[in-house]
Amino acid sequence: MSARRSWIRWGGVGAALCALSLLSCKDAVMEPLTVAAVEVAGGGVNLRLGQTAQLTPTLKSTKGYVLPKVGISWSSSDGAKASISSSGQVTAVSRGPVTPTASAGGVNGTAAVTVIGVQSIALSPETLSVIVTQTRAMTATTVLDPGVTVTPTWRSLDTTIARVDTAGRVTARTTTGFARVEVTAEDKKDTAVVRVVPVPVVSVVVSPDTATRTVGQTL
Repeated sequence: MSARRSWIRWGGVGAALCALSLLSCKDAVMEPLTVAAVEVAGGGVNLRLGQTAQLTPTLKSTKGYVLPKVGISWSSSDGAKASISSSGQVTAVSRGPVTPTASAGGVNGTAAVTVIGVQSIALSPETLSVIVTQTRAMTATTVLDPGVTVTPTWRSLDTTIARVDTAGRVTARTTTGFARVEVTAEDKKDTAVVRVVPVPVVSVVVSPDTATRTVGQTL
């Protein structure tokens, strides 16, 4: 093959490749850089109170091209359950489901987050009578979400009248009075009334049983 024919052949191929390249570039330039979809990764998690999770948004064009992460705003479907920062970090506030949303260019993308914890806590009995220096036990009943474990904390709102230990045992400290005992598990709490009563009198004995005295004498 002569040099001239070789040049013509490869020159034609090169021109074709250049034309394809220009067409490809033209397509890329002609497509509007608008957001067609917002995808949010990192959802589908269960969080305990105070825990955080990082959500990551991806913006895509109508042809599926990944766009720069600009102009993104975040919101929470229920700020009382979970808050979300401008960077997409979710913080659990109280139990229940919540939907964080990432918005860009008028398009939204969502994720699912569930805050799990203590459903309820109840003290028993609601009113407890305790004799001075006596110790009696109270019971805290908790209802928990699956996978949750918690240790309730106890406190007396007036330790001069009654005190309570970490197991819920109440000890009276004065002769009479009322105090409230509080038990807490995460963001749930309950209270009960403790009544301190004096030692009951079972009997009265007078001694001696009988006595004889003359007028003016004392006993």
